[in-house]
Amino acid sequence: MKKGFISLVAAAALVGGMIAYSTTQAGTVTTSGDTNISLYGFIEADFSWTKKMAKNAEKVYGNVAYEEKDGASADRAKQNKTCFHATTKWTRIGLRLVNKEANIRGKIETDFLPGSLRLRKAYLQYNLDNYFVRIGKDFNLLKQFSFSRKKKGMPGFGPHKPNFTEQIRFGSKFSLGSVTLIPELSFQEMKGAVINGKKIGNTYQTKVNRTTMPGVAGKLTAKVKTSFGSPIEAYVGYGYESVKIAYAKNSTNIEEKKKHPQIVTAGVKIPIQWLTLKGDYNWSKGATGFQALSYGQAYAPSFYVKDNDLNYTKANSAQIEARITPIPQFTAWGGYAQTKVKNAKDVVASKGKFAKKATGWFVGGCYKLTKVTRVQLEYDRFNTTWQEGQETNKYKGDQYALIFKYNF
Repeated sequence: MKKGFISLVAAAALVGGMIAYSTTQAGTVTTSGDTNISLYGFIEADFSWTKKMAKNAEKVYGNVAYEEKDGASADRAKQNKTCFHATTKWTRIGLRLVNKEANIRGKIETDFLPGSLRLRKAYLQYNLDNYFVRIGKDFNLLKQFSFSRKKKGMPGFGPHKPNFTEQIRFGSKFSLGSVTLIPELSFQEMKGAVINGKKIGNTYQTKVNRTTMPGVAGKLTAKVKTSFGSPIEAYVGYGYESVKIAYAKNSTNIEEKKKHPQIVTAGVKIPIQWLTLKGDYNWSKGATGFQALSYGQAYAPSFYVKDNDLNYTKANSAQIEARITPIPQFTAWGGYAQTKVKNAKDVVASKGKFAKKATGWFVGGCYKLTKVTRVQLEYDRFNTTWQEGQETNKYKGDQYALIFKYNF
């Protein structure tokens, strides 16, 4: 891993040196294959304070509240008190690739989230008039975004499972006067959205056993021109996967059953001069990983066993947000989001404990110190209702963040 890191740094330095030397290429490098390469990314330093948040908020931003009860170990109980954390793991390095002669562009993008290099994106896109084909690793076509600066986002709208996925995506753009339609279709790996249930002995009660075909996702985006700012954007999306689920009634009686997890998404963004309003919704059936929770133990299983049969777990999420930019140097934002699981008292038998409902609201601001540097502040408040057996327990948590960022 050290050798790989040193190689990447050396390559980045070499590219940076060539960019600095070649003023005629406007910040790009032309390779022997007529591909222009440009370096981009940012250095980010995050400082955060958390209180009564689930354990892994110590390593990355969380969106699940949890309070240790009396009698908990000192190591775990510390989350009930204010804890300070700092990281530069979100720092990002990427390469943009453009070959005008072949109508091809692409990206290779990494960050350091696991504590080492992580490949976020690696794809090529072939363009032909108003059509394109994208092949490689990119965001899940159905991914939804938040104005929150926290990388883990709000419940229901942080990094969905899967957040990045290998895919073959087809897309186009049609102009119909004041309306532009952008249809997209993706064949992609989506079984990561299926969360396993609890174990019986060494066997999961519900678990993805195998898949035989990639999942399919479709999305239609409409952009409507207005007289008061940028276009209004609205979208709808749908995802489908066919999986073989192994489920156990006990440690020796294991069966396999074919199931079809599904995801539906919708949203709208309305810019009005310096104000932008935004709302999003998603619904899942057998794909609770799309609830985008930051703590693995908070996920409900995507399937549960009842009356000796395998049933889908259904969940939905909604958010509403606003962002204002009164002057170019300053931006402020805020919003509210929630995600919840249906039939939680039936589902809990297949896991024992999970977040039945999670909500969060946030407010923040950003000031640009220069064209390339900025400082950001954000406060988050989370409320999480845990289903623990047939009882429910509610916890509240807080998070503050101070972020310095340099873009290059």
